[in-house]
Amino acid sequence: MTDEEFERLKAAEKEHLRKKKRLQSQLKALKKQQRVQSVVQKMRHGAARLLSETESLVDTLREQFARQEARLEVAIDDEDELNDDEQIREYEEQRREERAETLLQQFKASRSSPSRSGSAPDANEETDPESKTAPEGPEKTIGRMRTPRSDDAEK
Repeated sequence: MTDEEFERLKAAEKEHLRKKKRLQSQLKALKKQQRVQSVVQKMRHGAARLLSETESLVDTLREQFARQEARLEVAIDDEDELNDDEQIREYEEQRREERAETLLQQFKASRSSPSRSGSAPDANEETDPESKTAPEGPEKTIGRMRTPRSDDAEK
């Protein structure tokens, strides 16, 4: 082999090594770029996943908040209704007491009125001669106090 051939082979080999080095550096750059793209893609997917999870959590919180708010409104409405019902019950009770008091006054007035003295006596007044005298025992009772009979007193 001559020097000329040697130099030509040497130059061809150098050129081949340079091309190989360039291709290796390009391959290295492409692999690096691919890794970066892969990482960016993973980040995008991760961000999209986190965003969807966050949206679902926010939606869940909104639903829970809406339910709690609705429960609160219902409770407030129920409390208002209870207060209204309570007021109605108190009013009805007051009216009942007023009517009872009025009826009691009318009854007392009718018993003590002079117009009653001319009317027929009660059945109890006819059969019981002691009823004209003051009854023994308490004045106010429900119904009449039973007076002891003469045969009860003997026992």
